[in-house]
Amino acid sequence: MSIRKHLSQEEWSDKLQSINSSNKGRHVVLEVQNNTLAEDKALRDVDYDPVGKGNDIIITLEGNNGDTLFHTVKAPVDIYTVQHDNGELSIIDIYDQNGECTSIRLSA
Repeated sequence: MSIRKHLSQEEWSDKLQSINSSNKGRHVVLEVQNNTLAEDKALRDVDYDPVGKGNDIIITLEGNNGDTLFHTVKAPVDIYTVQHDNGELSIIDIYDQNGECTSIRLSA
Protein backbone atom coordinates (compact mmCIF):
# COMPACT_ATOMS: atom_id res chain seq x y z
CA MET A 1 0.00 0.00 0.00
CA SER A 2 1.15 3.54 -0.73
CA ILE A 3 0.51 6.83 1.01
CA ARG A 4 -0.09 10.00 -1.03
CA LYS A 5 0.60 13.28 0.72
CA HIS A 6 -0.09 16.87 -0.35
CA LEU A 7 2.68 19.31 0.52
CA SER A 8 1.75 22.84 1.50
CA GLN A 9 3.67 25.52 -0.37
CA GLU A 10 5.40 26.52 2.86
CA GLU A 11 6.97 23.01 2.98
CA TRP A 12 8.26 22.93 -0.58
CA SER A 13 11.81 24.25 -0.12
CA ASP A 14 12.60 22.17 2.96
CA LYS A 15 10.89 19.01 1.72
CA LEU A 16 12.57 19.17 -1.70
CA GLN A 17 15.97 19.65 -0.03
CA SER A 18 15.25 16.58 2.09
CA ILE A 19 14.17 14.61 -0.99
CA ASN A 20 17.39 15.64 -2.76
CA SER A 21 19.52 14.48 0.18
CA SER A 22 17.73 11.15 0.53
CA ASN A 23 17.27 10.27 -3.14
CA LYS A 24 20.18 11.77 -5.07
CA GLY A 25 21.41 9.26 -7.61
CA ARG A 26 18.25 7.13 -7.65
CA HIS A 27 17.12 6.30 -11.14
CA VAL A 28 13.87 7.88 -12.28
CA VAL A 29 11.37 8.15 -15.09
CA LEU A 30 10.28 11.74 -15.83
CA GLU A 31 6.81 12.19 -17.33
CA VAL A 32 4.67 15.18 -18.28
CA GLN A 33 0.97 14.44 -18.74
CA ASN A 34 1.82 10.69 -19.01
CA ASN A 35 4.33 11.35 -21.82
CA THR A 36 7.81 10.08 -20.98
CA LEU A 37 10.56 12.71 -21.24
CA ALA A 38 13.37 10.64 -19.72
CA GLU A 39 13.95 7.08 -18.51
CA ASP A 40 16.65 5.53 -16.38
CA LYS A 41 18.28 8.85 -15.50
CA ALA A 42 19.80 9.58 -12.09
CA LEU A 43 18.08 12.22 -9.97
CA ARG A 44 20.43 15.07 -9.16
CA ASP A 45 18.17 17.86 -7.84
CA VAL A 46 14.61 19.09 -7.54
CA ASP A 47 14.90 22.79 -6.69
CA TYR A 48 12.17 25.31 -5.92
CA ASP A 49 12.53 29.00 -6.69
CA PRO A 50 9.69 30.69 -4.79
CA VAL A 51 7.42 33.45 -6.02
CA GLY A 52 9.56 36.55 -6.40
CA LYS A 53 12.63 34.49 -7.33
CA GLY A 54 11.26 32.80 -10.43
CA ASN A 55 8.29 30.76 -9.17
CA ASP A 56 9.38 27.49 -10.73
CA ILE A 57 10.70 24.04 -9.93
CA ILE A 58 13.79 22.85 -11.77
CA ILE A 59 14.37 19.10 -12.06
CA THR A 60 17.92 18.02 -12.91
CA LEU A 61 18.71 14.49 -14.08
CA GLU A 62 21.96 12.87 -15.19
CA GLY A 63 22.46 10.09 -17.72
CA ASN A 64 25.00 7.27 -17.65
CA ASN A 65 27.13 9.00 -20.29
CA GLY A 66 27.35 12.26 -18.34
CA ASP A 67 24.57 14.10 -20.15
CA THR A 68 22.41 16.40 -18.03
CA LEU A 69 18.69 17.01 -18.51
CA PHE A 70 16.93 20.03 -17.05
CA HIS A 71 13.15 20.29 -16.89
CA THR A 72 11.32 23.34 -15.53
CA VAL A 73 7.81 23.39 -14.09
CA LYS A 74 6.67 27.00 -14.31
CA ALA A 75 4.25 28.39 -11.74
CA PRO A 76 3.75 25.20 -9.70
CA VAL A 77 0.60 25.12 -7.57
CA ASP A 78 0.58 21.65 -5.98
CA ILE A 79 3.08 18.96 -5.04
CA TYR A 80 2.14 15.46 -3.96
CA THR A 81 4.48 12.71 -2.83
CA VAL A 82 3.76 8.99 -2.77
CA GLN A 83 5.57 6.75 -0.32
CA HIS A 84 5.50 3.02 0.24
CA ASP A 85 4.53 1.74 3.68
CA ASN A 86 8.23 1.40 4.49
CA GLY A 87 8.65 5.17 3.96
CA GLU A 88 10.52 4.91 0.66
CA LEU A 89 9.58 7.68 -1.77
CA SER A 90 8.20 6.38 -5.07
CA ILE A 91 6.56 9.34 -6.87
CA ILE A 92 6.65 13.13 -6.85
CA ASP A 93 3.77 14.77 -8.74
CA ILE A 94 4.06 18.49 -9.47
CA TYR A 95 1.08 20.37 -10.91
CA ASP A 96 1.42 23.71 -12.66
CA GLN A 97 -1.11 26.54 -12.95
CA ASN A 98 -2.56 24.94 -16.11
CA GLY A 99 -3.23 21.63 -14.36
CA GLU A 100 -0.42 19.79 -16.15
CA CYS A 101 1.28 17.14 -14.06
CA THR A 102 5.01 16.45 -14.09
CA SER A 103 5.76 13.10 -12.44
CA ILE A 104 9.08 11.89 -11.14
CA ARG A 105 8.86 8.11 -10.66
CA LEU A 106 11.73 6.78 -8.57
CA SER A 107 13.05 3.26 -8.98
CA ALA A 108 12.86 0.84 -6.07
